[in-house]
Amino acid sequence: MHPDSDETALLRKSVDEQLFRLLVANIKDYAIFMTDPNGYIMSWNQGAANIKGYAEDEITGKHFSVFYTNSDNERNEPRNNLNMALKHGSYETEGWRVRKDGSSFWANVVFTTLYNDTGHLIGFAKITRDITERKQKEDEKQLLNTELERRVTENTKKIITNELKFRKLIENSYEGITLFDKDLNVTYRSPSSQGITGYSDVARSDCEILDLVHPADKKLVRQLFRELLNLPAVPKMLTFRTRHQKGHYIWIECIFTNMLADKSIASIVCNFRDVTGRKHAEEEIRKKTAQVENILESISDGFIALDKSFRYVYANKKTGEMLGCDPESLIGCRVWDVFPDAVDSATYNAFNKAFETQEYVCHEDYYEPLNLWQENHIYPSPSGLSVFIRNITEKKIAGIEREKITADLVRRNRDLEQFTYIVSHNLRSPVANIKGLSDLLSYSEPGDDDTQTKIALASSISKLDNIIFDLNQILQTGKQGNDKYESVSLPVLIKEITAELQTMIRNNNAAINYDFDAVNEVYTLKGFLYSIFHNLVVNSIKYRRLEVDPVIDVRTACEKDKIIITFADNGKGIDLARHDKLLFGLYKRFDYSVDGKGMGLFMVKMQIESLGGTINVESELDKGTVFIIELPVAAGKE
Repeated sequence: MHPDSDETALLRKSVDEQLFRLLVANIKDYAIFMTDPNGYIMSWNQGAANIKGYAEDEITGKHFSVFYTNSDNERNEPRNNLNMALKHGSYETEGWRVRKDGSSFWANVVFTTLYNDTGHLIGFAKITRDITERKQKEDEKQLLNTELERRVTENTKKIITNELKFRKLIENSYEGITLFDKDLNVTYRSPSSQGITGYSDVARSDCEILDLVHPADKKLVRQLFRELLNLPAVPKMLTFRTRHQKGHYIWIECIFTNMLADKSIASIVCNFRDVTGRKHAEEEIRKKTAQVENILESISDGFIALDKSFRYVYANKKTGEMLGCDPESLIGCRVWDVFPDAVDSATYNAFNKAFETQEYVCHEDYYEPLNLWQENHIYPSPSGLSVFIRNITEKKIAGIEREKITADLVRRNRDLEQFTYIVSHNLRSPVANIKGLSDLLSYSEPGDDDTQTKIALASSISKLDNIIFDLNQILQTGKQGNDKYESVSLPVLIKEITAELQTMIRNNNAAINYDFDAVNEVYTLKGFLYSIFHNLVVNSIKYRRLEVDPVIDVRTACEKDKIIITFADNGKGIDLARHDKLLFGLYKRFDYSVDGKGMGLFMVKMQIESLGGTINVESELDKGTVFIIELPVAAGKE
């Protein structure tokens, strides 16, 4: 009665736990775990236990926001992190995190979105490192650099003239510092410069700066130097690739300042740092973004992204096709300005509800100006809405046509039933007359052969009368008549049937057992349910094995939105391979050693289907038969 959500079941299936344990479970220096799309923890490795202090059974199923500080949670930082990862494919951030014991540590965190083979989001992978020690060192270096900047600002001449103090300060700088003369020859390099580029001072002195620049970036660097020489004391920033001593290229971010006119410096000052990791991350994000856009452009549904003001941030090609416009023309426009007729519509209300409640909303709506039926799947975030739009116009039109056809068939069937009833009713009178004539003829002299022949022919009319009676009974089976839906007690119903069949039960030494603990009351048509139970009990007793007393077990169960009723007996059983198609047929019988007309199971099936249910059979020869009835939980309820 409480199945897992489809989305969670899909995620659990997609995670190969054996591979996860082989790859990451025993890594001790990195906290590596996975969450579902909403941030609830699905897996946990040893590194996570070491860093965060939680055992796997303590943390699995909890929301990853437990690791954030109160202030970060108040700013909804956990959800913002997931949104950034969802937007860019992956997202790296740093900040204070909280362990189980309440202590804090500085963490480097990388979120990566996970998709299944069909492109649906199934969760996030999260890698956390404890870099508190590095943070402390960087803070110390930052403080030192800040102090350096303060001193340079307050007393530039004093710092420059005191070369020893200057060198000691810059040697502790995280960034590289290089001084050039007017011909761009290196006159000074800080120790960190060698750490970044790999070149020693001697090796670097043998290289021209442009010889180290990546061919694709040389034009930009030449242009920068031309501008630099003409703009003294004006910082110029440029990011480009330079060759590392090992032969590969790295990305460096440089700030050049022409201080040649300052006699105390008389150099071009270059402060630079290695940003290769950042550039690679940006490239990966760009690729992921392009991949997502390619997916969104290729799907058969429309997709739009809206900001907080419901202005278009993105619209795919399919959206343009549905709306009959260029999707690029929508960017920056407010939805309700583009489609004013949609104001106060179901779509308008659904958008506002999703954003206000921050909950997923799915609904259908019809936009008359475009003659468009749409099915909207709305996913909210604090920054706006993501909406998948499915064009269901054809499906809706087909549904309307089906409803028309169904209504026509119902009308025709009702007319046919009425015609059949009239015919059968009108036949009863002449049949009764013929039967009366047959009775009169029966009093004639026995030796009159002609009369006896007529009597025999007239007597066969009783078969026609039986067929007309059966026909009327079948017609009434498909109608509710004056019966109304009501709550029917199953224990009371079975006792009423047992009382009516008391003689048959006693003569056959039959036993009827029942267990209605799961469901003991059904909201249905009592007349129909009584007839169904009655026929099945009689059927089980009639088709008994002579050497075994009949035993009938009636039980109930509840599964999702269905009530299941089973009738199990120990009778002859049925060869379903031979008689499966005959079982519920009108006048179809599979055992002619038992009296009957072949109508009981036919009527049972008709009545069950009239109640919106189904009936199935399981049977084995000489072991018994089980009839399985499934009825809707709220059958007939308004």
